[in-house]
Amino acid sequence: MQRVGSREFKNRLGRYLRAVRNGQTLLVTSQAPTRQVPRRAVARQTGIPDDHRGPQVVLYLDSSALFKRYQNEPGTQALNARLREQSKSIRSVFTSVLTYAEIHAVFARRAREKLLSAEEAAAVQDEFDADWVLSIGPIETGTGVLAFVRDSVSGFPLRGADAIHLASALWLRDMASRGMKVDQYTGPLVFVSSDRQLAKAAAKSHLEVFNPETGN
Repeated sequence: MQRVGSREFKNRLGRYLRAVRNGQTLLVTSQAPTRQVPRRAVARQTGIPDDHRGPQVVLYLDSSALFKRYQNEPGTQALNARLREQSKSIRSVFTSVLTYAEIHAVFARRAREKLLSAEEAAAVQDEFDADWVLSIGPIETGTGVLAFVRDSVSGFPLRGADAIHLASALWLRDMASRGMKVDQYTGPLVFVSSDRQLAKAAAKSHLEVFNPETGN
């Protein structure tokens, strides 16, 4: 395990992200209590909430919502406002591991289409990678998640990736309702998506839903 200060970590982000990807465990230290960083940990100071005490609220963001953190588009302001508004009660932000590939694929496509310069693409990819390591709880597509997929696609006209997102959120909700901690967090779950079909399916599955493009 390697100890590294938070300022050092941010100044040499690319180097340390490569080390984490290669399996190294970092202990990021600051004036606050030290926090171990394997693949996920605590929030950065850029809007994704920190580890505050108080009522526990968990956000599940699909890729359509999380992408708005890194590119200014319809819903970006509403998403950031929601994160700021609830920053004292949100305990963690979760998403499927699928989101990592989905968001990087969009960045790469925008770079190919010259919508982002090579420098812009690299910067936003590094920012996303830093959040992935430090502040996002990735949910693996294990047996528990897959158990929800069949009923999800039977009940709603969802694409495969969207079914994984819904199944991941339902699994997370069930774990919390049983008092089982996931990354040390339990509590009510809010499903955040700007995909209307997916948001509708989530609402019919009895999840609280927030669509940043419509603000509700």
